[in-house]
Amino acid sequence: MSLKMKLNIVNNNEYEEKEDYREIVVRIPNETEKLERDFKYLGLDYNNLSTQDNHVLECEVFETLNPQFASTMSIEISNIIARADEYGYTTPFQDIKSMFNIIKSLNDEDRDKLLAVL
Repeated sequence: MSLKMKLNIVNNNEYEEKEDYREIVVRIPNETEKLERDFKYLGLDYNNLSTQDNHVLECEVFETLNPQFASTMSIEISNIIARADEYGYTTPFQDIKSMFNIIKSLNDEDRDKLLAVL
């Protein structure tokens, strides 16, 4: 399986308070050192993140063995993020990373079930 994600992430405080906020693009999986540098750019400590520190604006899923699954997951996760944002909720990196690990562990039948639920 070659599941990957690309996330657009912001410092949540900047995002809520400023029109001109910093944004990073993070790929999962990624090396811890790279993630530490990226989050430092946002003014955040990757090793000491709270769920309210950061916010995922966008998520794109890549799966070379099943591009249709990746496309559908990208749309569904983006819809979840948009709905959460609409209601004033933060979608933190930690939650998306957890979701990535769950999706990565699913077999094809379980992936189909996940898509049906979404």
